[in-house]
Amino acid sequence: MKRMTCELCGSTNFVKQDGMFVCQDCGCKYTVEEARKLMVEVDGPAPSATPSAAPAVAPAPNNTQLESLLNMAQISFDSKNYEKAEEFCNQVIAMDNNNYTAWKLKGEAINYQISSNNQRILEVYNCIMNSYRVLDDAGKEEKKHEIIASLKKCFESEITFWISEFESKRPTKAALGRVESAYSDSYAKLKAAFEELGLEDEKEEYLIKFDNYFIGHCSAICNSAWKTTVGYNYYRDYFGKGIDPFGRTDRRYVITNTDMWRPMKKTWDTFLDETDNLISLLQFAEKRFNDDTNPQVMSAIYANIAFFEECVIPSGSWKISTGYAHAFDEYKSVGWAEEYFLTEGAKTIRRVIMNDYRKKHDTLPAQIEAKQKAKREQKKQERIAKYWEEHSEEKAKLDSEKDELEKRMEELNTQIAELDKANAPRIAELEKKRSEKNDADTEVENQERVIREVENLRDGLSIFKGKEKKALVERLEKTERPLLNELKEKAKTARQALDNEVSRKILEIRNEGKEMRDEVASLKKKVAEIVNELTKDRE
Repeated sequence: MKRMTCELCGSTNFVKQDGMFVCQDCGCKYTVEEARKLMVEVDGPAPSATPSAAPAVAPAPNNTQLESLLNMAQISFDSKNYEKAEEFCNQVIAMDNNNYTAWKLKGEAINYQISSNNQRILEVYNCIMNSYRVLDDAGKEEKKHEIIASLKKCFESEITFWISEFESKRPTKAALGRVESAYSDSYAKLKAAFEELGLEDEKEEYLIKFDNYFIGHCSAICNSAWKTTVGYNYYRDYFGKGIDPFGRTDRRYVITNTDMWRPMKKTWDTFLDETDNLISLLQFAEKRFNDDTNPQVMSAIYANIAFFEECVIPSGSWKISTGYAHAFDEYKSVGWAEEYFLTEGAKTIRRVIMNDYRKKHDTLPAQIEAKQKAKREQKKQERIAKYWEEHSEEKAKLDSEKDELEKRMEELNTQIAELDKANAPRIAELEKKRSEKNDADTEVENQERVIREVENLRDGLSIFKGKEKKALVERLEKTERPLLNELKEKAKTARQALDNEVSRKILEIRNEGKEMRDEVASLKKKVAEIVNELTKDRE
């Protein structure tokens, strides 16, 4: 005889409900096709199906059943079948309401099923917190960090989901409100969870990180939404070609060529609403700025708010103008005419906002960056101080060694200074000799004087002394000037030789006490190594 047997608990007690076969012992459900595969041959008569038959009593749940169901729940979760994972967890909870793993896994499975039409974040929170509440005191202490990590992940994904919806479903007023609500609810629940789990010391640091997680996503999504929809839908083919690419001046006038695209009233209204929603979200994020916020993200938010306002100020809508293009021409469309635009009062308000955020962009991120740098340095010094408090003997040894090295350096530097002082007159005399005129320099000067005299003779001859002048020119070019070049080269060689000789002698003088100088260099290196050891970060 064939009988259906549950693959989880081995029970044969099934009831058909809503087209599914439901195991009455463990609650596992099977389709008709799955039920056929579970039919196996068994010995003995089939259980009576008459109304008078006594109902079967379900055995108490055992560890094997629970383990099998939890294993199936985890397999389903890992396979991204979150609905099935939740179902298995429910079966475990029905048998064991104090099962930590089932409550926690159920909450995480529900989190992956959340959508704009299936908002179950409160259920996620309650399930994960229930997993903590069913534990005894020892279990709570052991699992509290695991619980808070799970909550962090779920609420961060909640924030990411609604911010992404804000972009993908268009940045409407309703979508903006849902983002702000999701942030506020998530922040409040996380704060409550830290307090209930006894993690007060970690609460403030994480909530700051949560704020910055939210701020960063708001900045990225608003920037993306502007490029892909809000700004693009208004500017179309003109996107990226300037704040007001439509060729409008302060006067309303007709632009010819109706084939060109212009935003009409509906497009402009949508542009204004969506841009204002982007600005509102960025301003909402701005209120969460803190001393740990990334200055680059702050800078991007300030810049985008100013830029969005700058784009809105000259914006407007257009309509196709009709009329007579020429005398005796037919009445027809003759071009685009500006229709609606912002009032001067509205423009002034937006200019004030734009300029305010430009000032913020130019000053505040730099101030925050300076604070963060100072804070990092302070924490570094605190880590270093704490380390050496715990290693006081090692520090005392290094300090003592450093003092001895510096004392020896001071002694050597004193001796070197005395030696340099004694050698200073000799070096000064050599430097003086380096600049003195030598015989070769004198020969050059004499030859230059001869050339000047010949040139004067040449210049003093009249135009009737052509032969004599030619002879003097020839003498200059063939004799005197070549001789001068030769003497200059000779002087240069002599000067270089003298310079080398003086440098050699000065170096010899300065190398006196070389052993002391080398020892000072070695001592400096050792001191630098000790200072580096005493001041390096101890993360």
